[in-house]
Amino acid sequence: MYKQQLERYLNHFPWQQILVLSSEQFFSEPDITLRRVFEFVGVDAGFKVKHLTPRNVTPNRSKVDQDVYAYLNSYFLPHNKALYELLGKSYDW
Repeated sequence: MYKQQLERYLNHFPWQQILVLSSEQFFSEPDITLRRVFEFVGVDAGFKVKHLTPRNVTPNRSKVDQDVYAYLNSYFLPHNKALYELLGKSYDW
């Protein structure tokens, strides 16, 4: 329920001081995402991070029943919609 967490920050900081990124974007485009972060915080946007290989990734994930996904999608739908409205951006959750 990210909207609630963001609103707590917004009580103390303006939007100009908050950068919201998705982990999906970071994992699919780490260099581009890190460049955005570096630009946002005002450091060298051309800096390249070495060793961006994911760590602590477990190969033993168990299969989750589709009913569980359906329940979770239904449960989080209104929370995600509220977040999307706050951000003015939608994610594929």
